Amino acid sequence: MDLNCVMNETGAIIELQGTGEGRPFTMEEQRALVELCAKGIRELQAVQKAVLEGGGPMKVVLASQNKKKIVEMRTILSQMGWRFSPGRGGA
Repeated sequence: MDLNCVMNETGAIIELQGTGEGRPFTMEEQRALVELCAKGIRELQAVQKAVLEGGGPMKVVLASQNKKKIVEMRTILSQMGWRFSPGRGGA
């Protein structure tokens, strides 16, 4: 099952999109994944808030098999003042 979920700061769902990826899924499975999404989103929001409020440096990992996408993301983020350490992929 694949589930994409977008929530705002109050936990309200903005977008929910899912597919069974080869098999049907139950309402219970969907509910469990939405709850897992909500937990992850709350954790990400806490980190984002801490960084934006000066909670220290943030480490971001760009992971992709698409080296052109890594180069593109580094270019965009570098223009915003982000610095990068050499990655294992060499991109």
